[in-house]
Amino acid sequence: MDVGRAVAQDLVKGYGDRHTNLRDPQQARRTRAEMRGLSVERVGLRLVPQDTLAVVGYVRPGSPAARAGLEVGTLVRTINGEKPTSAALVVAEDAGRVTLALADRTLTLTPETLPARDLPTLRVVGDVNVVNIPSFLGEGVARGFFELLRGLDPARPLVVDVRANGGGSLTECLLASSAFTEARHELATGQWKTTYVARQGALSVNGRRSVDLGAVRAAPAARVAVLVSNRTASCGEVFAANLQRAGATVVGVPTAGVRNSAVGLYDLSDGGMLSVTTSRALDASGRLVDAAVVPDRAVTVSADSLPGAGDPVLKTAVDLFVPATAAR
Repeated sequence: MDVGRAVAQDLVKGYGDRHTNLRDPQQARRTRAEMRGLSVERVGLRLVPQDTLAVVGYVRPGSPAARAGLEVGTLVRTINGEKPTSAALVVAEDAGRVTLALADRTLTLTPETLPARDLPTLRVVGDVNVVNIPSFLGEGVARGFFELLRGLDPARPLVVDVRANGGGSLTECLLASSAFTEARHELATGQWKTTYVARQGALSVNGRRSVDLGAVRAAPAARVAVLVSNRTASCGEVFAANLQRAGATVVGVPTAGVRNSAVGLYDLSDGGMLSVTTSRALDASGRLVDAAVVPDRAVTVSADSLPGAGDPVLKTAVDLFVPATAAR
């Protein structure tokens, strides 16, 4: 099986498509659990890799990570002595012990049985509402986002953090986008074309309404900032691009660069999963849309920029609306 996987990896690499990839059984099991709304052993973290280190991109409320005081933006140098990647985190969680080397201390967490699917969370920094959307995979993300927005004052500035968002359901990201703007998306293959249009919580596919979450009154796009990273991918990029086009300010670094395609996920006999591009995203003129989202405010995170500085990406976004506010 190892030989077969190595051959498959070479074939995928030779395909030359960043959205086509082969996931090992451990990663595939997490993906399936998230898609199906199942639970797995976790510490409640999502990471944003940054070269040889990583920063925390999401902390699940009530999780071991949250109880230990970890926050979004925390620097992670190693996981169980290894390079801090999302794959390394899964391996450590499955092994039952996660030791994180942070900038100023070492922290060991014991995984617990938690839902694999994480929903949007809210916190307030100064006078700015900060909503973290860690994924669009699985149902309920857009509904959860709308529920948070309905409880917020639309006159207050809003930051939406999708730095840890690797994508998911096109339906979910378009519905989430529709709180701020009409979201249109066209996917095409050589044989067919599908047009998605979302307006104020209602989604139509080829002119037929399929979902209606009800309208929501959100902050105007000009009072919204979206945080992105190189981990922001696929539907996460679609969401960021929609809000940027509507007038929101995107902060961070260029995204993964796969928003102009959609994939199918296929289970493999060894428990792994193959992700294959099945269609391409076109603009109104029929041209392929840009692959990556380029931020309006570039903020690069490094080992030197993080210790003692809090979360520089979030701080930059908050300071757009509240100058000299220290984002913690």
